[in-house]
Amino acid sequence: MADINDEKLFRSSIFNYGRLDKYYKSHGNDEICRGVEEKLTNYHEIKKFCMNLTGIFNKYDELSLSNTSDDDHCTIIKYWIYDRLFNEIFDQSKDNKITDVIPVLISIRDKYPKVKECDLFNYPKNKDDFNIIKKLYDYATDYNTVNLYLVTKGNICRENMNTYANDNDELYKKVKLECEIPNPNKAYCHIFNNMRKGKIKENLSKKLICLRVESQDSVVPGQSEDVGDDHVEYVEVQDGAHAGMHVANSQSLGTVEHPSPSTSKEETSVQSSASIITIVLPLLGIILIFFILNKFTPFGTWLRVHVLKDKSIKRDLSLEHPFELLTNEHEHIDISNQESKHVLGYHAS
Repeated sequence: MADINDEKLFRSSIFNYGRLDKYYKSHGNDEICRGVEEKLTNYHEIKKFCMNLTGIFNKYDELSLSNTSDDDHCTIIKYWIYDRLFNEIFDQSKDNKITDVIPVLISIRDKYPKVKECDLFNYPKNKDDFNIIKKLYDYATDYNTVNLYLVTKGNICRENMNTYANDNDELYKKVKLECEIPNPNKAYCHIFNNMRKGKIKENLSKKLICLRVESQDSVVPGQSEDVGDDHVEYVEVQDGAHAGMHVANSQSLGTVEHPSPSTSKEETSVQSSASIITIVLPLLGIILIFFILNKFTPFGTWLRVHVLKDKSIKRDLSLEHPFELLTNEHEHIDISNQESKHVLGYHAS
């Protein structure tokens, strides 16, 4: 069954945010971040966040992210910044005023000319508004790989996958309705409308389909909850311009799920029956055609004439040379007797 939390399921959004968390900290600017820590003393692990951020800025034109173009880097970094501020740093800090933090981050960005053109800080300053827009963005970003994963599972879903599909579909419809006309009370509408014009616009409105929903309780003890272990595998490009990107393994796209033992027996039986039919039917067809040709066409007369002619020739040959045949037979018998005598001869020792 398809499980949204399945470790085998690759999701670009999770991969990209995780990569920004881990891979660029070593390239951060310690001097800048010590100054940030002094200014924002009440914010939990602000220096660690700063080291990641300055490392990302330092390697901005070398970022290895999944399923993105260079134009997407600014957007992904923007979601990463706001998500880490709202959902990690502010949640564990004495202060949580984003208006105190953003000016400091802007001053850092301006130290990196190649990042200066990226408008990183124009997103909603409200946590709930931001989380709504991020949820839609992540859904659209992940749609293709999640949908492909669903297909490999026969569109049979765990409850959490069905909830994921329904919640995102309902959220999209709700926000779309709210943002159809200018709404100053909804700070995310401007971002949402821009999102609908971008590269992922087609995926925003697509719903993931679950043909059947099963709970964990429906799995028979001792039996795998999935019909099979086959899944779409993703391999990470190790070098070149697309290093770090994940692409579908071409071999895994051709895999099918392994049936259960009972299904396998039924399929074997069906295949055996089909094999017998494929042999018998052509034979019956040949016999039927031969019968029709023999009975109702000149072919039958021609065949009988030639068969009788061959038999007649053989009979005539046997009549013309009877003594030759007998002589040959006699010679054969005589030779056999002589050989027997040689074999039975007695030799004194």
